[in-house]
Amino acid sequence: MIIGHRGAGKLAPENTIASLKMAVELELQAIEFDVQLTKDKKFVLSHDDILLYKNKSYAIHKQTQSSLMKKGCVSLGQALNILKNQIAIIDIKVWDSALYLLPQVSRRNQAIRFTGSYGPDIALCKQKAPNRYAYISDNKNPFRAIRRADNMGANGISLKWFLINPITYSQAKRRGLEIMLYTLDSRLIGKILCTLYPQVSICTDRPDRFIGKRYNW
Repeated sequence: MIIGHRGAGKLAPENTIASLKMAVELELQAIEFDVQLTKDKKFVLSHDDILLYKNKSYAIHKQTQSSLMKKGCVSLGQALNILKNQIAIIDIKVWDSALYLLPQVSRRNQAIRFTGSYGPDIALCKQKAPNRYAYISDNKNPFRAIRRADNMGANGISLKWFLINPITYSQAKRRGLEIMLYTLDSRLIGKILCTLYPQVSICTDRPDRFIGKRYNW
């Protein structure tokens, strides 16, 4: 599966409406984006906890969702409305925020998955929403990711692409864990990895390089 990273992060500004719509136009099956928790316990799309707007810096957790939207941020609801026909993968960037996130997506009749590096949040996602997929993310140690996924009942692991290796792959598949590799923009490397590890998913800022008939992916 090819997954758009932060929408289509290098085809339009990441975590924006334009980026999400670009990924939708490319007919991707799944699209990932980052969320930050606001002052009023809602969510906006952002990788960082600081918003730069008109040469000023704003701490997202000190701003309300509506005030951030006026500054150009995308709300969680807006993002999910755009991705109603895709798998939406929500990357939780704020520790202990799944408690607020889960009620805001619980009534959504669409495919929503969770990913993040903070174990208690991913464990809570699986506890409160057992029918939704959740991945534990790790950018340093793939074997630790597998252990953590086992302990919390996660569905998969999300790894930096260069961490994948035959042992990790075989252990994950033996446990029934999905593997998502990020962030990979080289079509050649992606082709090699998917030949060696045919059941991995690729998360990319340049999904245009991996789709379409001319690529025969």
